Amino acid sequence: VYMLTKKYVYGSLALAVMLACGSAQAEVTKYIDASAGNKDVTADVNYTGNANYGVYATAGNSATLTGKNINFAISGSGDNEDTKYIGALSDATNGIGGGLVKLGDENTKNITLDVKNTGLGYAVGVRALRRNDTGKKPSKIEVNGENFTINAYSEKGNAVGLMAQNCTANETDLKKYGGEEGRATIIVNAKNTVINVSSGITEPSESGEYNNIGIMNYSQGKVEIKNNLTINAGTAISTRGYAE
Repeated sequence: VYMLTKKYVYGSLALAVMLACGSAQAEVTKYIDASAGNKDVTADVNYTGNANYGVYATAGNSATLTGKNINFAISGSGDNEDTKYIGALSDATNGIGGGLVKLGDENTKNITLDVKNTGLGYAVGVRALRRNDTGKKPSKIEVNGENFTINAYSEKGNAVGLMAQNCTANETDLKKYGGEEGRATIIVNAKNTVINVSSGITEPSESGEYNNIGIMNYSQGKVEIKNNLTINAGTAISTRGYAE
């Protein structure tokens, strides 16, 4: 009886392992582009490459990533000061407006954005941008999960962890382009957030700010961080233009 019982238990475990392996999803190893339609990715993501962004949403579309581990490693060499390499980007285009990027859910363990620019321009972890002439749909990025880490480095320009810009200057403009709900917004709900930013330019500008900035929030943009936060940067926060 003991041998039969042992064999039966072993067989059940083997079957359980086979079913689990058979149902496992393949890891996604490419960047995510939601410019032409919604993208929903439930598998883990592990992309390494020289795309200008890891995940991108615009024109009212959404990119939703809910894997247990989400990793983007972006690297390139900018040839001008406006070049930007970005881990997660929501931008407003096509006269419609921005998009929604959702990184992680309550089951996500780790989200890591590694961005490296060895030339001119920016290296940015997360950017939400809403242009004032491209529609009312907001540019929004939401981060959920346990651990969220940004590592950004720019050799000859700015390295920024979180970057929000709404491109409006007053309440009249804000109401014209979607009001409070239309703000370019970054919301971080992760339990632990670490932002590491560094630049090859080590001296501050005349304003006193460094080129490695943890949070850059301009022109009525909005940034919310709800739990533990660590910033390793020359300038922790740079804000202006009625940003929140």
